[in-house]
Amino acid sequence: MKGLYSRFKSSHIAITAVFFVLALTGAILWKVFAPDLQRSSVGAVANQAMLDAEATTSSGILKDSEFDPVSEASASALIELQGAYMGLQAAGTYSTSTASDAAAKIGLNLHAPLVFKGYVSSDLTTDTDTSNKRALAYRKDLQASMKPLLDNKRSELELFGLYSETHDTKYLDQLRAEAKNYRAAASSTARVVVPEDAVAIHLGALNAMTEFASVIESMADHAQDPIGAVLLLQNYNQAESDMYSSFDALASYFKHKTS
Repeated sequence: MKGLYSRFKSSHIAITAVFFVLALTGAILWKVFAPDLQRSSVGAVANQAMLDAEATTSSGILKDSEFDPVSEASASALIELQGAYMGLQAAGTYSTSTASDAAAKIGLNLHAPLVFKGYVSSDLTTDTDTSNKRALAYRKDLQASMKPLLDNKRSELELFGLYSETHDTKYLDQLRAEAKNYRAAASSTARVVVPEDAVAIHLGALNAMTEFASVIESMADHAQDPIGAVLLLQNYNQAESDMYSSFDALASYFKHKTS
C-alpha cells in the first residue's frame, strides 16, 4: 500500500504542473481551429460538429451508453469557439490574444461528463470485527487485491504526451492496458471482506479506481480529438485527485488502527 500511496501523492503534485500547460489551451485550440472558424458560418460549424459527434458514436468507441459525452462536449466547445470568434469580429476587438483568452475561458467552463458504474455498500461483504488485528488482515488483503496497479510502470500523462508527440498508437494501447489494470484491481478489491468501520473508505477507493480507469480509457479513445483531449485532461485532474484522496483516507485509517 505504501508504494501505491506514494505513486499518487507524487503524481498529484505533478498534475499541478500540467495545468500550467493548460493555461495555453486557448492559444492551442485557437491555432488549430481558427482557419476553419474564419472560413465557416456558425450554422456550418455547428452542423459539422454534430456530424463529427455522430461519426464518433458510430465508430465503435462507445461501450456502455447510447451517446458519447466527450464528443458531445467537444462539439459544444467548437460551436462556442465559433460564437466567440463572431462576437470578437463584430465588436472589432479580434486579435490572437483576445481570441486565445476567449478560448481558454470556454475550455475552463466545459467538461466531459463521463458516466461509469460505481460501487455501493450492498456490493460489499462486511465484517463486524473492527479490531486493530482485523485492520492488519484487511490491509494485507488490499495489498493483494491492488497488486495489478503495480504493473502500471509509466504515468498516464507521460503515455498521453508520447502519443501526442509521435502519434504512435502503441502508447494508446498502453493507456488502455493501464485502465484494464485499474479495473482488475477494483474488481478484486470489491471481493475483499471489509471491516464495518472501513466501508465508506473502501467504497471511495473502489469508485476512484473505476473513475480513473474510465477517464484514461476515454483519453485513449479520443486522443485524435484536440478539444476532447483538453476536456479530458480536466477529468483526469479530478479523477487523480479522487484517487489521491481515497488512498490518503486508507493510509489515515491504517495509521489510526495501528498507532
